[in-house]
Parts: sequence; C-alpha cells; structure tokens
Amino acid sequence: MNELNQLRGKKVKIHYNLHKHCFSVKYSTEPMRYASSLMLTDVSFTVNENGRQQVIHEKCKNVHAHVIGILLGADFENMVETEGFDRVTYNPYKRGTFYRVDSEESVATASMALLRNKEVWIA
Repeated sequence: MNELNQLRGKKVKIHYNLHKHCFSVKYSTEPMRYASSLMLTDVSFTVNENGRQQVIHEKCKNVHAHVIGILLGADFENMVETEGFDRVTYNPYKRGTFYRVDSEESVATASMALLRNKEVWIA
C-alpha cells in the first residue's frame, strides 16, 4: 500500500525534487514522502521571496516555491486527463509567482491541482 494513502485528506506541502525527479511531499514533522503524481484540492501557491532572491543572486536553485493543498490521491500516473485544466508554472528568473502558461496570469490559489511529469495543472 502506498504510504501516501495515509495522508489523504491532510494538508501537504509539495515541491518538485530535481535530484529524485519526482514530487517531494511534506506533512507536519513526518519524514518526506515522494510521488510521481498527485491530486490536491483547496490549493495555494507560495514563493519565499528571500529564497527567490538567493536563486537570482547565486544562480543556484534552492527549494523556495511550494504547492500546498489537501491530498486527494497519489501515484495514479496518466489515469487523470488534463483536458479542462490550465497548466501552471514557476520561473524565479521571470517572476515571483506561479503563473498560467497560456496567459501568464499570476495564480495564488486553485480549487484543484493535478501534479505529474514535472507539471502542475489547475482547475
């Protein structure tokens, strides 16, 4: 049984792990968990501006941007379609917020998010 199932219904904090090539999932003080895909509800997007400025200044990546939400499920791969979802991205060199890929509109919250293949999709 996937250990992430224990976190269903809990508020988690997620970032993309460049070393493991998957999403790192943090809940409270528990050990980090990892997943290739996640579905969240009640989602917010956060960027630590000090961390962002450090990236810009040092040109070296660090963890300073997160997707936070209630975990609905994990590791379902391509079972969920992205049709009807908007793709969201984050680039610390471009701006200090997550934003929609198509319109470049900043995004702070979403009712639902699908994270898979390094990408974030919102509804």
